[in-house]
Amino acid sequence: MCSNLSKFQKKTSRAAFNEWNNTANKRKVINKWLQNENQPITQTTPLSILHYNIRYFYSNQSELLDIISRFNPMIISLNELGTYVSEKAIKQHLFSYNIFTSRGTNSHGGVVLAIDKKFNVIQLDINELNIIAVQLIYNNQTYLIVSTYSPPQEPLPLQIMSFFIKNFKHIIIVGDLNAKHENWGCTSTNQKGRDLANWLDSTNMLEIQNQGMKTSLRSNTTIDLILTTSNLSISQCQTLPYNCSDHLPILFSLNEVLVHNGTFSITKTYWEIYKILLVTFQPYIQQEYESNFSNNPTGWFQLFQKFLVAVKRRATNLHTAKQQRPTITPSIRAMIKHKHYLQNKYRHSKSEEDRVRLRSWSKLVQHELKSLTQTKWMKFINQVASPNPKKFWQSVKCLNKNKSCTFSAINEDNQIYKTSEEILNILYNQFSKRFTAPTLNPNNTLDTLTTALWSKLSNADQNDIELVCINSDLNFNINDLRSIIKTLKSTNSSSFDEITNNIVKNIPESYYSIIISAYNSLFRNASWDVSWKQARTICLNKVTDPAPTTNQLRPISLLPTFSKLYEKLFLLKFNKWLQSNNILPNQQSGSRSHLGTLTRVNHIIEQLNQSLNHNTFAVVVYVDFLQAFDRLWHQGLVAKLHNLHCPLAYLFWIINYFKDRTITIDYQGSLSKQVCVSRGAPQGSCFGPVAYIVNHYDLPMIFNNPQDIHLYVDDLAIIYSPSIYLKFSKQVIEIQSRINYDLLKLEEYAEANKQPININKTNFVIYHRTVQVPKIQLTYQNQPIVRQNSFKYLGFHIDSKLSFNIMINNQLVKLRKSYSILKYIHCAFPTFFELKMKFFQTYTWPHLYMLASIYCLFSNTSKNRINSFYRRCQRLIYCSYRISNDTLHDTLKIPTLTDKFQRCLQKRLKNIQSHEEELLNCYLLYKKVINDLSVHYKIKPFIPSLPIGRPNKRIIKLTEMDNTTYFDKLCNFTWAA
Repeated sequence: MCSNLSKFQKKTSRAAFNEWNNTANKRKVINKWLQNENQPITQTTPLSILHYNIRYFYSNQSELLDIISRFNPMIISLNELGTYVSEKAIKQHLFSYNIFTSRGTNSHGGVVLAIDKKFNVIQLDINELNIIAVQLIYNNQTYLIVSTYSPPQEPLPLQIMSFFIKNFKHIIIVGDLNAKHENWGCTSTNQKGRDLANWLDSTNMLEIQNQGMKTSLRSNTTIDLILTTSNLSISQCQTLPYNCSDHLPILFSLNEVLVHNGTFSITKTYWEIYKILLVTFQPYIQQEYESNFSNNPTGWFQLFQKFLVAVKRRATNLHTAKQQRPTITPSIRAMIKHKHYLQNKYRHSKSEEDRVRLRSWSKLVQHELKSLTQTKWMKFINQVASPNPKKFWQSVKCLNKNKSCTFSAINEDNQIYKTSEEILNILYNQFSKRFTAPTLNPNNTLDTLTTALWSKLSNADQNDIELVCINSDLNFNINDLRSIIKTLKSTNSSSFDEITNNIVKNIPESYYSIIISAYNSLFRNASWDVSWKQARTICLNKVTDPAPTTNQLRPISLLPTFSKLYEKLFLLKFNKWLQSNNILPNQQSGSRSHLGTLTRVNHIIEQLNQSLNHNTFAVVVYVDFLQAFDRLWHQGLVAKLHNLHCPLAYLFWIINYFKDRTITIDYQGSLSKQVCVSRGAPQGSCFGPVAYIVNHYDLPMIFNNPQDIHLYVDDLAIIYSPSIYLKFSKQVIEIQSRINYDLLKLEEYAEANKQPININKTNFVIYHRTVQVPKIQLTYQNQPIVRQNSFKYLGFHIDSKLSFNIMINNQLVKLRKSYSILKYIHCAFPTFFELKMKFFQTYTWPHLYMLASIYCLFSNTSKNRINSFYRRCQRLIYCSYRISNDTLHDTLKIPTLTDKFQRCLQKRLKNIQSHEEELLNCYLLYKKVINDLSVHYKIKPFIPSLPIGRPNKRIIKLTEMDNTTYFDKLCNFTWAA
C-alpha cells in the first residue's frame, strides 16, 4: 500500500501510525490532530508609498522603473507628467498596478496614482483636475490616499482637502504643492505656504511628516509634502538619490498597514496518506458505531466528520512559496535609459541625425516591450503545457474564466459602508428581510388550511413519524451511496464542518456500509442534524464595482457535504415518485433529466415560426420571478404535495428539511449573527431546485392555453399568436386584451403562492415580419411592461426578426477569445496536434455547438461567417494554411462544420423523439390543422365550428403556401445528404 509513497510521505505515515497506536484514548489523538490547523503563515511588512515629481514621464521613465525594481513600492504617486500621457502607456510599464489618472490644468501637469493590484480600492468621483483620491480598504479600516499637484500660479485645493478631513479618519495626502513656509523647513515663504499653514492651524487635523526634508534640486526647500492625520505614523521616510528630475523621489512606509512581503505558506494535502490512514483506522470507526452510536446516527456523523477533518489535517503539510512580481527586464530598462540620453541630446543639438537616431531607438524600445509580453506568454504556455497536462488545463480554465471583482464596501441608500462590522450588519438586515416568513391572511381559506396542515404535521408524535418512515421506501444500499459520491465534483469549498467534496470522494469504499447504515437510521426518523441546517453563506460580486449594492450580490450557501448526500439519497426516491405520478408538467424543463435549455428554446422557435407563417406578428412575454428560490413558501409546498397524495414519510422529511434552518454570512473571515430562514431554499442545495419546480407544477394551468407556456425552473415565457380570422387592427386589440387578462391571472397566482414578480426584469418582444411594429401596451399591477427588440432567453439571444445576428455576434466574440489562446498554443507547439484539438473541443466547440440547433435558420452570410471561423481553427490545428476549402475537407478528410453539426443534431433528434413528446405534438398538430383547413375549404366542409363558404385571403394563402416550420428545416438539415 505504501510502495508508491515518497520518503517524506512514508515518514509522515509512520509518525501518524505511532501517534494513533501509542495512545489508548483515540479521541485525544483526534482532538490533537484537529488542533493542527496548518494555517498558512504570512510575513508582513509596512505599506510602502513612493511619491515622485517626475517632471517628464517619457524622459524619466527609466529612472522610475529602476526605483520600482529596487524598492518595490506598493503605492506610487506621480506629479507633473510633462505632457499628456495615456493610461494605456502607463499601464504598459506599471502593469502590476491599478492605474488612476487625472489631467492637469496646464500643459505639463497631471497626476498618476498607481496601487498594487492586491488591494481593493474605490476611486472618489471628485471631478477635479490635478488631484486623485482613492479609498483603500484593508483590515476593516479605510485609508484615503490622495495625490495632488498644485501649479505655482494656482491656489491650493483647500476646499476639497477640507471635504476629505470632514468625511475620512485616516488620510494620506502626497504631492507637489509648491507651498513654501518656514514651519516645514523652507528658507523662504510664499503666499501658498501662508495659506497652507493657516489652513493646517485652523483644521488641526493634518500633520506634515517630512519637515526639513530637501525635495527640490533647484533650491533648499521642501515643496513635496506628506500630510497625514495624527492617528497615522510613518517610518523610513527618505529621499532617493535620483536626479533626472528637478525633484527628489520620496519613499516612506505606513506603519498602520501591514501587508505580506511576497512569501506565502501554502497547504498541500497528500491524499494517498489520507486514504492509508482511513483504511488503517476503520476498525475504530466500526466499533464506535456499533457500540456507542447504533441508535444515535446524528452523534456518529458528528464524530465521523471530526475524524475525517483530523485525518486530513494530519496528512497536510505547509510549503513556502514566493510571489514573483512582474517587471521589465534590466536590458529594456537600459534601452529606455539610453533613449532618455538621446532625447536630451536632441533637445540641445536639434540636428537631423540625432532626431533620426532618437526616432529609431524609440521604435526599437516599443518593439522590445511588445516582444517582452509575447515572450512571457510563450514561456507561460511552455511551462503549463509540458510536461504536466493537468496544470495546463487548470491554467487555461483561469484564462477563459471571467474575473470577478471582490467587494470591499457596500453602497446602500447612497451611503458607503466599509468596515466588516458595518457590511455584515447591512447583509444581516437584508437577508433577514428576505428570508422572513410571508405575511398570511387569516381571512384567506387557503392560507388558513395550509398553516393548519403544516402545524399538524410538524407537531406529529415522533413514534407515529417513525412508524410511517419504517414502512416507506426510504431505504438505501451501498450502490446508491457509491453512485452519488461519484457525481460529486472535486472541490475544496466547505461549510463550517470543513468537510470538502475531496475529503468524501477519497473515503475508502470499506466505509460505505457504515455510512449508509447511519443514513438509513436517519431516514427511519426523518430526522436532521441541526448542524446540517446551518449554511455558511458567502456573497459574490456580480458587477465590477468594488462597492456594490446588496442587490448586486449573489449569495452562495455552502452546505455540509454529508447533508447534500442526504438530500441526494432522498431525491432518488422523490424523483421516482414524481415521474411515476406524472406530477411535473411537460412545459417544465428545469432540473429534469433529458430535458434542458434546448428543449424550451427549440419549442419556442417552432411555435414562433408556425405563428409567423400565417400571421404578421407574435408576442412572447418573458416573466422574471423576484428572488425565486429565496421566496419559496414552505407551507404552500407541503400543502400542494399533500393534495397530490405524497407519501407521509416524504412530507415529514421535507418539513424537517425546512424547519430551523439558518445561514451565517461569512465576509473575509468575519461572521454575522445567524439569520433564521423561514422561507426559501438554500442556494447550492440539491433539493431546492426540485422543490421549487414542484411548488409551481400548476402554473401552466392558470392560463387559457397551457401549451403556449414555457418554464425552465424560474424562467417563464408565454407565447401569444393572434387569431387568423381577424384583421390586423383587431388582432392587435384582441391579443393585447388576452395578454393583460392572463397577467391578471398571473398576479392572483403570485399572490396566492407568495411568489412576487420582478416587474423591472419582465419584458415582452413582438416578433414580426412587417416594417412597422404593432403597438401593444401591457401592464402588470398598473405598471407598464417594457418592450424589447431582443431578449436573452436561457443563453440564446432571440431578436424580433428571428435573424439571430445578435446571438452570432456574441458567440463570435467568445470564439475569437479562445482562438487567440489557440494561436499561442500553436506557436509554442505547432506539431502538438492532440493538445490543440483537445483545447478546441474543450473551449471552442461548446460555443459553436450552441449555434447548431438554430444553424438551419441562419442566412447564407451568417453561415459563411461561422464556417470561415471554423475553417480558420482547423487550418491552425492541422497546420494547413495555404490550401483551398475543397482540399481541406475532401483531400485531408477534415469534417466540415455542417458534418459536425449534423452528427450532433442526430443525437438531438433522438432525444426529441424519446423524451420531448410536447414538441412533436406541437409540430404534428400544426400539420394536421393545415391539412384539415385545406380539406374543409377546398374539398368538403367537415368541421362544424368553421364557417362554410369562401374563406378570407389569409386562410387561402395558408392552405396554398409552403408551411415549412423550424422543425422541418431542422430535420432537413440534419438528414441532408
